[in-house]
Amino acid sequence: MDEHVIVRFDVSDRIVLVDGRPGGRTNKRMLTETGTYTFSLQGAPDFTPLSQKIVVENTTEDKPMIVRFAKRTVGGTTGSETPDV
Repeated sequence: MDEHVIVRFDVSDRIVLVDGRPGGRTNKRMLTETGTYTFSLQGAPDFTPLSQKIVVENTTEDKPMIVRFAKRTVGGTTGSETPDV
């Protein structure tokens, strides 16, 4: 059965890796089969987490699975931590 997935990231044109292979683009709908997949982004590792293993099932066109990656800032944080001074 086709499942609907959208991978969210600040950069709208990154290639989404599904089990290490290109599967689509960020912020655009992708179709997969029901199953467990490891999602990541191609390019510089400027995002967190670096990968996510997710079970994709019971989605619809109106209710896709949303996978979120956050932009990593300089120093490897997401910007919410306060640096030691």
